[in-house]
Amino acid sequence: MIVITEGGSPLNETPLSLTVTATVLGLAKRPGRTRDSRLVLSLNASINDNTYELNLVTKQNQTIKDTLNYLANAGYLTKNGNTFTIQVPTYGL
Repeated sequence: MIVITEGGSPLNETPLSLTVTATVLGLAKRPGRTRDSRLVLSLNASINDNTYELNLVTKQNQTIKDTLNYLANAGYLTKNGNTFTIQVPTYGL
């Protein structure tokens, strides 16, 4: 969380968030690969009642499971009951 300040005083009480919460709806299409063989998982995700296709790309030689575990351990991917949410950078929207 970032709070913008001027001379040590907050300019605004509302913190600036670099991510937005997306609700994972399911797979958008079958997993694929990039040209350099990294795995791609395409998900349908909802943000503010709009549906987007969210592409998760693994690191080189990393599995999709490894990537999902990393996101979960870092707190970006969470499960609440049967619903998964993921934090998405706002600049990527």
